[in-house]
Amino acid sequence: MDNVPAARFQRFTAWAAVAGAWVLFVLVPLAWWPRDPYGLVKWVLMGWVTFSVFSLRLAAFFAAGGIPFRRNAINLPLATLLAWSCLSLWTGTPRYYVRWRLYELLLLALLYAALVSSASGPARRLSLASAALAGLAAVSILGIAHYAGLFAMESPWGTGLGARVYATMLNPNYLADFIVGLFPMTLALSAWNARRPGARALLVSVAAVSFPCLLFTVSWGGLAGWAVSAALCVRLAAGGRRRAALRPLAGLLALLVAALAVFLAANRRTVASDFTGMKTRALYWRASWRMIRERPFIGRGLNAFQPYAPYHLTRISAEDFPDGVPDGAVTVYEGGFAHNELLGTWVETGIVGVALLAWLMAGFFVQAARNLRLDAGPLETALNVGAVCGVSAMLVQGMVSYPFRVPASTASLALLLALVGSGAAAGGLRPSCAAAPKPLRLFLCLLSIAAGAALFPLAAKPLMGEMPYVAARYASYAGEWRRARALCRRAFARSVTEPEAYDLLAEAEEKCGSPVGAIAAHLKKLGLKPYDVRARTGLGILYGRLGMERESERAFRGAIDLERHDSAQARVRLAESLRRRGDAAGAYRLLQGGARRHAGDWMLRNEIGILLAARGDREGAVSEFAAARAMGGGETAAYNLRLASAPGATRDGYLDLAGRDWIAERLRRARRAIRAGEMRRARGEFAAVHARYPDFPAAASALGRPQTEGGEG
Repeated sequence: MDNVPAARFQRFTAWAAVAGAWVLFVLVPLAWWPRDPYGLVKWVLMGWVTFSVFSLRLAAFFAAGGIPFRRNAINLPLATLLAWSCLSLWTGTPRYYVRWRLYELLLLALLYAALVSSASGPARRLSLASAALAGLAAVSILGIAHYAGLFAMESPWGTGLGARVYATMLNPNYLADFIVGLFPMTLALSAWNARRPGARALLVSVAAVSFPCLLFTVSWGGLAGWAVSAALCVRLAAGGRRRAALRPLAGLLALLVAALAVFLAANRRTVASDFTGMKTRALYWRASWRMIRERPFIGRGLNAFQPYAPYHLTRISAEDFPDGVPDGAVTVYEGGFAHNELLGTWVETGIVGVALLAWLMAGFFVQAARNLRLDAGPLETALNVGAVCGVSAMLVQGMVSYPFRVPASTASLALLLALVGSGAAAGGLRPSCAAAPKPLRLFLCLLSIAAGAALFPLAAKPLMGEMPYVAARYASYAGEWRRARALCRRAFARSVTEPEAYDLLAEAEEKCGSPVGAIAAHLKKLGLKPYDVRARTGLGILYGRLGMERESERAFRGAIDLERHDSAQARVRLAESLRRRGDAAGAYRLLQGGARRHAGDWMLRNEIGILLAARGDREGAVSEFAAARAMGGGETAAYNLRLASAPGATRDGYLDLAGRDWIAERLRRARRAIRAGEMRRARGEFAAVHARYPDFPAAASALGRPQTEGGEG
């Protein structure tokens, strides 16, 4: 293999890596699929770019017999952290979670390796920084457009201003994560490297749009990270031979601080009105500490917070409010992340993982200090100062968020690490395979390119599973349950990103008359989320319908033991089972305990009313049914109240949750019969409901409809 073509191919792949960074940073903020709640489009884009540029650089290594990598203080700790994280596959955490986090870490490492081996010259390094700032400007302009109301959409997370500012990242905090990591680069480049007025004006313009966008997110962690990065940038400008940058930097920061003061003054009520987010984070942190105490050294495994935190959050709520949760109290029973990168890393990988992360960050700052000490020119200074301040801002933001787990921020972190890792003080490292036969090297070169392309479907697999799942949700809204079931099955045959997809599959299986399939779906969800109340309650209902009373009671008690806000239905269902078996006293104790824990739940009050009516306490029953109706009991509580209030009221015939299920199934059959034109069968279903529960509104109003519609009375 000739040296000249190999050298040209190596230069081509290096610039291809730079071009990939441009594609990534411009498209990751802009790429948006309206039904993509987990940012999968951005993860797919990041995977495609990363696999492409890394495979090209690997191919260049085989083609040229060597590749100029850089020896620095970052490489070894990053590789060691990735290797230690792989051990999470054997920690017991469901591999579903571990594999996804390993994929994120792999993308970070591969993108860093591709960029650090490509950013060997000033032109490439400046181009990489420019790509990041282009993405920052694009996403900031979008965020301001959202704030101005140019798009008729709001984020499901965030309150007030934050609900309106998310710029295709769905969550305002994700947007803040992305901004704070790259914003310091505008300060550093404008202060140290922008000699031309046009270049400085362009950088100031990027700062002028990104800072207001950050303000509109109302992210306190983002503002704290920005403040730390700005102060660090000023401190670096004030020392040694870089004092000339202090004046323009101070002027720009003065304008931004003035803008911050005006914004806070104009929105002081909105900004100060909501502290629920921080209270929720405090609960996440407490749950994290409980998990850390269980396995302090090796951790629970990657992404272990999501499946195991609900248990600890439930216990915290029960300890904080032993007599039930009062109105206005802040509780949380689910959580995907610890909302603190340090605690999250400790939970997942133990104190060893925390030490490796600290080693990585220390290596980054040490390498940046070495680069700055050489004083290799204004561009080198600007890039290193911008990277140091950007990573510092992300670390501060990471104390209340999780910027290292969001695709756009992960790409930013990889770029900032690469800018420092390829700096002036990084030593040359030339691994070589020149001794290998040329045909073998050519074969490996082609194999590397083919491998990068072959990974494209793997990167897109979660999105290909998510799309039919989202379509299944919309089919369920339209009542097309057979189509919803088929789409759910197709989604699981590919890949999905949330265990809650099994809830929809279970509901679809049940609606399609397959309780066994619904049970299987609930069991699979419990394999991923062992402390899920909804799945346990669903299992209890299905087991009961199949006559498996022991299994049903076990499932309900498992849901009750978690004692969450959605455990009330399990209490009611178990109480109904005890009442039918003649254990009215046990049912009453179970319901009274639930009424203390869930004071506003109408199902509990309705079931207590049924028990009181069975005892002959008519006044007590009327009171309970009235309370249940006031709490939102709807037709069920209203029906029981009319029955208990009528002269000569009986002690039975009241409508409980099992009765509601029976009515819903009969009415569903009736509607299906009407659609099929079988009016006699439909009338029979309505009559059965009316006979069992006289004057129930849905059956009584529809009882004559088949006569008028089909003439089969």
